Amino acid sequence: MPRTGRHWPAAVRRTDVMRSGMSAPDVGIRDLRLHGGDVVDRVAAGECVTVTRAGKPVAELRPAGRPAAQAEVLLERWRGLPPLDPVRLRADLDEPLDPRL
Repeated sequence: MPRTGRHWPAAVRRTDVMRSGMSAPDVGIRDLRLHGGDVVDRVAAGECVTVTRAGKPVAELRPAGRPAAQAEVLLERWRGLPPLDPVRLRADLDEPLDPRL
């Protein structure tokens, strides 16, 4: 069970640093070494963490990719898609492209 923010050392708590429009907690390398298990628990719960050295971001920890969807699930999703009009698709693709390419 991941620990709540109030039990974390100050350097591991969520910060208000904004990157790419999203808030990401920062953790220094020393605190990562001392509290690595807690940090990995947060990442496993879906959070992204920025690792810093001397206050500068050097790495990001992100949750591992999701497992692949089953074929039956994909087929069911595809059945709900609208039919494809190849002429309209070609026109949509050609519109932003330079015809000299």
